[in-house]
Formats: sequence, structure tokens, C-alpha cells
Amino acid sequence: MSPKGGRPMSQLTMVNENIRRASAILDLGERVEKLLLTPDREVKVEIAVELDNGDVATYSDGHDDDHECCDHDDATRRGGRRGRRR
Repeated sequence: MSPKGGRPMSQLTMVNENIRRASAILDLGERVEKLLLTPDREVKVEIAVELDNGDVATYSDGHDDDHECCDHDDATRRGGRRGRRR
């Protein structure tokens, strides 16, 4: 999905937009909307690797600042996701 500007929206941006729309429809109020928009935790991964030619390359998880791995509730920490990212 991309906005009218043509640049694709990140998953985090799409989720936040859906939360805002649902909050407006359900008339949840600013306080509840802010609670729903604030993730419990964010995960960023970065690793430095020495290449065969001796140079060092740094790789990140591929997310920019607007697209991080977020958990919005404790339920995602149980079951199949324990100990790894999807």
C-alpha cells in the first residue's frame, strides 16, 4: 500500500494509521489512542562483519527509523515467537 505521494508506507506507519482510524470510529479518546500507538518494546539489530578483503561492513536489520520491529502487547512474546524475530 502506498500513499498518494507514491512512496510505499512502512508496516509501522500502516498499523498506526489503522489504529488512528479505529480510534476515531470508536471514539476512544486521545489517551487510549496514545496507549495503543506506543509499543511495549522495539528491537533493532546491527552486526559488523570482517570481509575477506579485510574491510569491515556493517549490516542492519533492514529497517529504517520509521519501520522497526515492535511489540504492541505481551501476547506476541508467547508461543512461536519466543526467542526469535519473524
